[in-house]
Amino acid sequence: MESWKAKLIIVGVDGSDASVDAASVAASLARSAGARLHIVTVVKPPEGWWGIIESPPTASALGNALEEAQRKVLDLTTSRVDLDGIEYETVEEIGDPGRALAGYCEQHEADLLV
Repeated sequence: MESWKAKLIIVGVDGSDASVDAASVAASLARSAGARLHIVTVVKPPEGWWGIIESPPTASALGNALEEAQRKVLDLTTSRVDLDGIEYETVEEIGDPGRALAGYCEQHEADLLV
């Protein structure tokens, strides 16, 4: 009987210590299985609070701010997790985090979501 072996592991990160710990576990699993690792951060754009404090930012300014925040999360994660010997990608998604991660896993036929 052949044992199951992951080919693609996905981990969702948000910059918290817990998500960095999850990324470390995912990296360890990827290393031992010889699997690829996708480190995914998802941000949900804010809605409904515009006008309370100031006018809404332009779509471009909001997009740039969200991308910068996501890059910081990914940079923090990759700097704190041992990724030596692992084929990995960092990915930025927009939307509801749970739905976006589930959709990403389905789209890329992930074997494991951490």
